[in-house]
Amino acid sequence: MNRLSKASLMSGKDTSFSRQKGSLSGYTMPYPLLGVKELSYEGEAYALGKYPHVDISLKAIVSLSDSYDAQAFDQEIELEDSVDILESEDREGDGYIMPGKDFDIDELCVLLIHGHLPIKVMKPGSKAPEEDGAVVFTITGE
Repeated sequence: MNRLSKASLMSGKDTSFSRQKGSLSGYTMPYPLLGVKELSYEGEAYALGKYPHVDISLKAIVSLSDSYDAQAFDQEIELEDSVDILESEDREGDGYIMPGKDFDIDELCVLLIHGHLPIKVMKPGSKAPEEDGAVVFTITGE
């Protein structure tokens, strides 16, 4: 757990943070994310307008569930993002809702990883089922 106080963040003054190669446990993992086996990150947090703001770069080895056969597999992920930390949903901020006096950077990483996953997660070599009688839905627009 790596927490930052929202009140300590000031405009024009970056608060740097980092984590080196640790696993995450005790966090609820949103499907298809099964776990975070290794996580490293670095970034800065600061106040931007009325929101705490985070610029982060992370590397992780995550365990995922294949969308077609539900088999677990590990995947390395690298991403960079810049997000607001919102107290509640509003029309102005672009980020994640993390209410309270502080926020957990490790939890933010779980949300970022989940948010960057494709709609259908497939392990290398996985294929959609090819069976007779499969139902295919196609959405057409005008």
